[in-house]
Amino acid sequence: MLKELEFYSDGYKLKGNLYLPKGYSGGTQLPAIILCHGFAGIKELLLPNFALKFAEEGYAVFTFDYRGFGESDGPQGQIIPEEQVRDIRSAITFISSQAEINSSRIGLWGTSLGGANALIASANDERVKALCIQIAFGDGERNNTYGLSEMEKTKRRESINKSLLSATSKNKIMKLPLKKILSDDQSQKFFEEYSPLFPEALKVKVPFTTISYIDEWKPEKISHKINIPVLIVGAARDKVNHSGESEKIYSSLTTSEKKIIMVDSTHYDIYTGDALQKVSAEQLKWYDLYL
Repeated sequence: MLKELEFYSDGYKLKGNLYLPKGYSGGTQLPAIILCHGFAGIKELLLPNFALKFAEEGYAVFTFDYRGFGESDGPQGQIIPEEQVRDIRSAITFISSQAEINSSRIGLWGTSLGGANALIASANDERVKALCIQIAFGDGERNNTYGLSEMEKTKRRESINKSLLSATSKNKIMKLPLKKILSDDQSQKFFEEYSPLFPEALKVKVPFTTISYIDEWKPEKISHKINIPVLIVGAARDKVNHSGESEKIYSSLTTSEKKIIMVDSTHYDIYTGDALQKVSAEQLKWYDLYL
């Protein structure tokens, strides 16, 4: 069962989908899992694979579009992680008020950038009782400059600074297609496969200044504030958020209940096939145990 819902975050109207277990007719309140998408994602892209798995096992599952993406209001293509965290916390507030939901049993799930966002949200919101993240990063700049020489890092920083100066002094903001920002071969293959299916979503252009915001996003710096159970899933062949980032996040956590699983997958293969089956099963075990 799927319910289309809308809520507000900082004045922006956001759209979401609430998945309910088949045959659910009310009378009891359900534990809820809020799914937090990654870089420039929308609720219809990849997330339903996990949402349906979780709903089949008795959970209410909420997916939503961040401001500026999909059906939600806001500056199109603008990615500011701090704002996305506020959207996540607004989603928690909203979904907790729904009649179907047990507000004392709210879990977060985040993928890629959404995993980093979910870490930050969980560190600052005691309403979150259990967390699962996958293919995330603990330090944006470290991840984004992985494998670069010092000279390449310097040139990259100069380019970012030039863009920031243009934005602040001339109000000129260069926007780039997603395939120009995510230029690795795994992302290029993903765009080739999914662009015909989601043409509007994947042709969005993102401000170049976004790269600076992602560089500054370092959830591992405050992960010590998290005191709930955390399951981390990394992909051994990930070329977007390198597998070492999952290990760094795990090491930074001080919560007594934490676990890390590495799967033989690329960044995008984790959403389908055998990887999806394995990862979703492990995440369900985690929620069954702690939510």
